[in-house]
Amino acid sequence: MEEKIYDFWFYSLEALGEVQREVLLEQFHTPKEIYDVSIEQIGKIIGFEDWVLKHIYNSRNTIKLQREYDDMQEKGIRFVCCKDQEYPEKLKNIKDMPGGLFVRGALPKMEEKTVAVIGARDCSHYGKFMAGQIGRALAEQGVPLISGMARGVDGYAQMAAIEKGGESFAVLGCGVDICYPRENYELYELLMEHGGILSEYRMGTPAMGKNFPRRNRIISGLADVVIVVEAKKRSGTSITVSYALEQGKEVMAVPGRVTDCLSEGCNYLISQGAYPINSIEEMIEDLGFSYKKIKKNNKNVKNPLESEADLVYAVLDFVPKTIAMIGKEVRENSMEKLNALLFDLEIEDKIEQVTTGYYVRKQ
Repeated sequence: MEEKIYDFWFYSLEALGEVQREVLLEQFHTPKEIYDVSIEQIGKIIGFEDWVLKHIYNSRNTIKLQREYDDMQEKGIRFVCCKDQEYPEKLKNIKDMPGGLFVRGALPKMEEKTVAVIGARDCSHYGKFMAGQIGRALAEQGVPLISGMARGVDGYAQMAAIEKGGESFAVLGCGVDICYPRENYELYELLMEHGGILSEYRMGTPAMGKNFPRRNRIISGLADVVIVVEAKKRSGTSITVSYALEQGKEVMAVPGRVTDCLSEGCNYLISQGAYPINSIEEMIEDLGFSYKKIKKNNKNVKNPLESEADLVYAVLDFVPKTIAMIGKEVRENSMEKLNALLFDLEIEDKIEQVTTGYYVRKQ
């Protein structure tokens, strides 16, 4: 086998942590030597449990390894180990750094500032809106966005960044050949063209619960700043934040109403010293960029509230309102007319009917 395949075998062994890899390399020098040495010799090293030795022994299948490596290349997936020049420098500074990464697409350029945007899977409409706003703002500044491609905040932020022409990178808790969750398949495809998909898990590894806490250290490790949009006080998001703080990363959070359970995590983080995001402009300034609002020539542009539809749109926010509440605010008594205006706004994708008779704005 070629040397690269020995690297692939050694640095992708899930049974080995960073310390165990270093001990083996100190004793046997190269992955090829470790592959060839007897399992009895490895067993003489203090600290290697029987199950680890068994895992190493069972992984030594030259035909299977060559087939897996060839299959990986055919699918456009490459393996970047920690000794490769391409391996992200930021990950070399974290505890238990991954031995290598399986990559589809690109890796983030580590000389650039990178920001992770994370939050609840079952986020509110406000959370969805803020994730989109933050994703677009980062894209406008050319800041790569790191996240987990999860349902909810992660996916909304990443899609918004890509739609605005930015780059985004997803760290998965499964093999990079698997789209999880399946509902984010469109995003999965776009990420390969406008960023990248990466994982420390081999091809075919299913999305198991135990994988996600570990992958979260990579999300925070790749980022300079971690932004939390919405989260419960105890959640997967809090695990990522713990890693970020351990790694010395800056944490920012979107404040929310004290009555919302999805704001508990963010409000708690702010009380513990996280930077509150009071506006997108302020967030961009805090990240070290100069926010410039785009001004348009308004001579021939109508007042945004000239039309009745715009007036209806203006009274909507991210807390659902009934048609009766909307009618009262815009002083319109005709339900037929209001329904027509709301229908037009839905067609324009500006608002959404979240449940029968309840509306929220989308933009």
